Amino acid sequence: MSLGNMVSGYGFELDGVHFNNSECAYIAGAFSSASPLHVALQRQLAGCDNGFMAKKGIRKAHEADMRADWQQFNVAWMVYVVWHKCIGNEAFARLLLSYPDDAVIIEDSTFQHGPTATFWGTRNAELRIRQMSLRKSLR
Repeated sequence: MSLGNMVSGYGFELDGVHFNNSECAYIAGAFSSASPLHVALQRQLAGCDNGFMAKKGIRKAHEADMRADWQQFNVAWMVYVVWHKCIGNEAFARLLLSYPDDAVIIEDSTFQHGPTATFWGTRNAELRIRQMSLRKSLR
């Protein structure tokens, strides 16, 4: 499903800035001290169509420049970003509302190896292998 933060196609406004995906908006929070470098990085992130490339390129290249207090507010910032994505993109909001009220959406981070892979998602190699096999059989 196209619910992940890396997925483009659900652009939205966040505090007057257009973002193409929620990953770029989330990363922008790590560079929000209003310094010239942070403003330049935020502009790069706002223009980025690919959340994965933003994470691997912009964020990783500038980890030393991230706000020192990022870990204290990053979860609240993600909630803020996703909220703005919902109120700023009707198609995305409708997609979320199409799920049953008791549905639980869990990111599959089976093949991710970063330090936050199991914070933002979960690993289940057996399930992932079965899903891939099912997809192949449906082609």
